[in-house]
Amino acid sequence: MIKRLIPALLAVLVLCTPAYAAEPELPDGVTVTDITEHGVETDYTLPEHYPTDIQTKTEDGVKLLLKTFEVGQDVQPSALMEDGLAQNGVEYELRDILRKTAPDGQESKTISQSVTVSCESDKREDILSLLPESIAYAESGFTGQLSLDESSISIEVESSEGYRYAISDTREYTGLVRNDPYLIPKTVQKSGVTLTLCDVKWSPGADYDPNPASYSATAYYSGSASGSRPSGYTASATYSGEVVKAVPGNITYTLVYTEKIMSVELPTGINWTPVLLGLVAVIVAAGIATGVLLLLRRRKENMVPAYADGMEEIPKKRMRKPDMLSELEDDDESY
Repeated sequence: MIKRLIPALLAVLVLCTPAYAAEPELPDGVTVTDITEHGVETDYTLPEHYPTDIQTKTEDGVKLLLKTFEVGQDVQPSALMEDGLAQNGVEYELRDILRKTAPDGQESKTISQSVTVSCESDKREDILSLLPESIAYAESGFTGQLSLDESSISIEVESSEGYRYAISDTREYTGLVRNDPYLIPKTVQKSGVTLTLCDVKWSPGADYDPNPASYSATAYYSGSASGSRPSGYTASATYSGEVVKAVPGNITYTLVYTEKIMSVELPTGINWTPVLLGLVAVIVAAGIATGVLLLLRRRKENMVPAYADGMEEIPKKRMRKPDMLSELEDDDESY
């Protein structure tokens, strides 16, 4: 019965499956161009941050790829993710991100800073009174105390003022024929300054001579000059010392990628409705055939006579042979 049902089921399957005719041959010189849009493959771009460790594992038969990064707290996890990640022919997709923050640290460095003050005197003791022994430092997150280096103090003139001063000169003139002021120069030069005659004192050439033959003159000259002098000073000094800054601990990210399960896509351009209906029809036909087969087998079993316990089966009567047939058998035996 089963052998008869198998060809029938195959026939139903063939009738329900749609048939596709072979493509006819194209004439000479005619070509077919496939213009179907396919996914554009992009070149793999290197990540901005490089991993410190890469591991591969298998979990419940699924391949895992673990990438570990150690970055600063200003780096977001999105900067570490990779799209289109593939390795050894296996494509991966991101599943989990693990984060671990390290304790904060400390960074130190030596700083030198210059300080300038104004003063009216250039005396060292006056300048030291204006400079503190230490100053506080707080820049770019670094803090600390800087100490004065006295050997670094330098002084410069900041401003100056003008002033005038008197210049005088005395000159002697001898052998003058008479005591006439006309014979005495009215101006003289001294240190680049012109002095003017302001007084003359005469004396005879010989003492106690009522009619001296010559005279001597003492001339007095005077004038003024201008100059400049410092009125203020600038003192510069260097402060130095060690400063420290708290450094946030780095963050360790572990990106867990899992093997991407590729989904099977059915070919396009095929109407699968008749195929599915045919498979349903085959399944239904197989169920009906199985039910009929079981029903026939059960009916056959019910037709066999059942004997009660302790009863013997009635022997079948032997058919009586005709006399002529018996004689022929006897003749055969005689041979």
